[in-house]
Amino acid sequence: MDTRITRWIKKWRARLKGWSKSKDRLYHDELFSHSHPNPFTWSYPGYITIRRFADLVSPFLNGLSYVVDIGCGCGEVTCELARRCPSVRFHGIDHSSRGIENARSYASKLHLDNVTFEVADVDTWQPLHSVDLIMLFNAFHHLSQPERFIKKMEKWTNRFVLIEPHGDWKGSHVKHFDFDWLMFELEKIRRRIAWTLSEKEIESYCGDSSEMRALNEESDEAIEYRYTLKEFRQFFKNYYLEIRGTVAGIEKYPPLPFSRTRTREFFGKWLYELYRDIDEILFEQEIDLLAKHWVIYAEKGRPVEHKMHWPIPERGIVKGEHVSGPYDIEYETISCPRKLKRGERTMILVRIQNKGWMTWSSRNTPNPIYASYHWMDKKGRMIVYDGIRTPLPGDIAPGESCDVQIWIEAPARRGLYILVIDFVHEGITWFSEATGIYHSCSCWVW
Repeated sequence: MDTRITRWIKKWRARLKGWSKSKDRLYHDELFSHSHPNPFTWSYPGYITIRRFADLVSPFLNGLSYVVDIGCGCGEVTCELARRCPSVRFHGIDHSSRGIENARSYASKLHLDNVTFEVADVDTWQPLHSVDLIMLFNAFHHLSQPERFIKKMEKWTNRFVLIEPHGDWKGSHVKHFDFDWLMFELEKIRRRIAWTLSEKEIESYCGDSSEMRALNEESDEAIEYRYTLKEFRQFFKNYYLEIRGTVAGIEKYPPLPFSRTRTREFFGKWLYELYRDIDEILFEQEIDLLAKHWVIYAEKGRPVEHKMHWPIPERGIVKGEHVSGPYDIEYETISCPRKLKRGERTMILVRIQNKGWMTWSSRNTPNPIYASYHWMDKKGRMIVYDGIRTPLPGDIAPGESCDVQIWIEAPARRGLYILVIDFVHEGITWFSEATGIYHSCSCWVW
C-alpha cells in the first residue's frame, strides 16, 4: 500500500482516538509512577528488556563521545549503557517529569557521573552542540511528525539508532514471533519450585487499575504510530541502514514483579540468556525481522545500503500446550445478570475448574483466595477495580470443579457496563493478571 495512504489512515486513526501531546504526557506520568525502585536486578522481569536493548545498541557506541536518548522515560536503558560505556557522555530527555525524576534517581544510585537527564518537549528541544548519535527506545512511534524530527536533528547529528515495534500499514503492532509467553511458562515452574522450598515473596502488591489495561487491546491515551519497514526506509531514504529483529521488549510481567528471591534471581538470568540466544538463532536463520521489535541503525554520509534479511519468509504462529500454573482456571458455566439497578447487590453463580497445581483456599492462610469482579465501561475503561470479595465455599484441589456464588454490586451510574468475573490471591495477584483468563459479560445498569 502507498505510504501516503497509510500515513493518512494513521493520522485519522489518531484523531478519532482523541490523542494529543498533553494526554500522552499525562499517560506517561501515570505509567512511570509505578516504576521499579531498583530495575537493575535479575529478579525484575523488566531487566531482560533493559539488558537486551543495551546489548543491541552497544556496538554502535564504539568511538563515540556524546549520545542523546530522546524519549528516555525513566532512563533505565540510558543508565545501563552509561554503566557499560564510562567514556561516553549520555544525555536523556523526556516530556514526563515523573520519568526524569526516576531517571535521575537511578543514575544517583548507580553513582554515574557520565549521564544527565532533562525534562523537555521533543518538538522544541535542540542540542547545544553536535551529537554523535541520537537513540530512541520505543519512542519514535510517539512522535507526531517523524520526518520533521529527523530533518531537524540532521543539523546536529548524522547517526540514529531506534528500537521500534514491528508495525503494519494500519499502525498496529505485529507479533509473529512473540516470546513473551516464555517468561510466563517458566514463571509457573519457578513458582512451583518456590512453593516446594517454602520461599517467601517479600513484596505485597496486588496491582491497580493501570495494570488492568492488559484486558484492553489498546490504550486510547498514548500517541502511537507504528511503522512498516517500507516506511522506515522512506524516513531514512538517503541513509545507510542496518535493521535486525529482536524478541526482547516484554510487555506484561508475571505477578509480583518487584519481589526479590533466590529463585527469581536464578530464573531471571536464565531467561535473559534464553531471549538472547533466541535472537541470535532467528538472526542466523534470517527470519529475525518476524520478531516483534526492530533495531534500526541509520547513518548519513556512508554509501546508501540497506542491510537486512529481505524479503521476510512467510511463517505462521505456533500454539501448543502450556505448563500448568497455580492460577489456571476454567469457567465452565456462569449466570450473568443482564439488568441491574444502580448500586444493587445480587449474587451470581459461577462454576469453575481448578486446572492448576495449587489448592485454592479462603481459610487458614495469610493470603486467601477469593472470588471477585471488576466493572468496565463499554469502551473497556476500568470503573471499579476492587470488587466485593466472596470466600470460596471450600478448598478447591487441582482438577476439581466447584460452584461458587459471588456477590456483586452494580455501579452507581446508569449505563452499559462490562462485568469481569475474576479471582484474586490476596496480596499476590489477580488470576487474570497471571494467566490472561477471565470471564466477561455485558450488563445494563438503570
